[in-house]
Amino acid sequence: MLQPGALIIERYRIVRQVGQGGMGAVYEATDIRLRLQVALKQMLITDPQYAHAFEHEAILLANLKHVRLPKVTDHFSDTSGQFLVMEYVPGDDLATLLKQQHGPFPVTQVLAWADQLLDMLEYLHNRTPPVLHRDIKPGNLKVAQDGTLMLLDFGLAKGSLAQTHLTSDRSIFGYSEHYSPLEQIQGTGTEARSDLYAVGATLYHLLVGTLPPNALTRVSNLVNEQPDPLRPPHEPNPAIPETVSAVLMQALSIQFKHRPANATVLRVLLRTAPPSLVEAPPTLVPTQAIPPQGSVPRQAPLQPPIVVGMPTIAADHDVQPELRITPVGFLLPATNELFVYGVTSRVTSDCLVDLLHLWWESVRDRFADIMTLVITLDNGPERQSLRPQFLHRIVPFAHHTGVTVNLASYPPYSGGQSA
Repeated sequence: MLQPGALIIERYRIVRQVGQGGMGAVYEATDIRLRLQVALKQMLITDPQYAHAFEHEAILLANLKHVRLPKVTDHFSDTSGQFLVMEYVPGDDLATLLKQQHGPFPVTQVLAWADQLLDMLEYLHNRTPPVLHRDIKPGNLKVAQDGTLMLLDFGLAKGSLAQTHLTSDRSIFGYSEHYSPLEQIQGTGTEARSDLYAVGATLYHLLVGTLPPNALTRVSNLVNEQPDPLRPPHEPNPAIPETVSAVLMQALSIQFKHRPANATVLRVLLRTAPPSLVEAPPTLVPTQAIPPQGSVPRQAPLQPPIVVGMPTIAADHDVQPELRITPVGFLLPATNELFVYGVTSRVTSDCLVDLLHLWWESVRDRFADIMTLVITLDNGPERQSLRPQFLHRIVPFAHHTGVTVNLASYPPYSGGQSA
C-alpha cells in the first residue's frame, strides 16, 4: 500500500487511496509536472498473465475516446508494480449513493442514468473488435460533478482473487456475483449481450434497492423445478411502470438469445417503455413532416415495439465508402409508426435516401400498414445544419410511397445527481 505523500517516478504524489482489491489499488494522486489530479491504478500481482492483461487494458483504454469514459494518460512500471494513470473523476459511485439513499432511486433518475450507460455501451460494442466491459455494476459507475455518468474499471483493479480465474488456456476472466450473467460465471464465453445482463441487474438494484438474485441461484431453482427467485421489479417497487419492469426482465434473461439484441435496442426499449411516468424521459418531437397532412398523433405505446431489421449501407459514398452503418427500426403497433435509430452525423443525405429505398423494398410487403416513418436525428448543431438537405431529398420518396416521413429530434437525457 502506498502512503499519502509518496512520490512515484518523481512525478505522481499520492494523495489518498480510493479503492483496493485482491490484485491492486487505486489512488488519487497529483501530477506535479502538469499540476492536475489523476487516478493512479496500481497492479500488484506478478503473474505474467495478469501483467499482460493489465498492459492490454492500458492500451485498450488509451484508444477509447468518449465523454463518459476516463482518459488514460500514461502506463509504466517500477519497483512498486505496474501503474495506469487516468483522468481523476471526483464524485461518488452509484453503490455509495445507493447506501446514502436508504432505498431505491426515483425511476426517472435511473432511466436517465440507463440512457447514458447504454450510450457508452453503444460506443464500446460497435468498435472493431467490440469492447466488452464485463464488470458493469453500481460500484463501477460514478456520477461526476456535472451529473455525467462515468463508466470506470475495465476489470482488474477492483477484482478479487476469489472471483478472478484462469481458464484452461490461461485467459483471464472475472465476475461480480449478483451482476454477471451465467455464461460469464461459468466461463463459457461472453458477448455484447453479457454486458446487457449486467446493465439489467444494475438498474434492478438501483430501482428496487436490493440486489437481484445471482444467475447460479436462479438456474439452480429452475433445474429443481422451483420458481425463478427474480421477481419483476414493479412488484417490490410499484412506482416502476410494468413496461419498464418487462424490459428489465428481458435484459435479465438467463439465455443471452432472449435478451435485447444490442445496447441500441435496450436503450430504445427503455426510452419508449414508461408511459405512466409523470416526468417521463424526453419524447420524440418532429420538427417537420413530409407531407404535413396526415401525420399520425403519437401516443404512448401500449405494448413493446417490434424490432425491424434495417439494411446496412455506406455512410458516405464519396469520402468514406468503407464506413458502414446498420440502423435499427422499431415499429409501434399502436400507431403504425416506424422509428429509425442509428442514423449518425456521418451519414450523407444521398446515403439516407438509399437507406429509405432499400428499407421500403424489404419491408413493404410485411408492414403494409405503416403510416409514418420517423427518422431520429440528434440535436447537435452539425446535424441541425443538414436538415434542409435531408428534407429536400426525402420529398420524392414520401410522394412515391405515400408514407409520411418525419425528421425527429431526440435530445439526450439531462440526468444529474439525486438529492
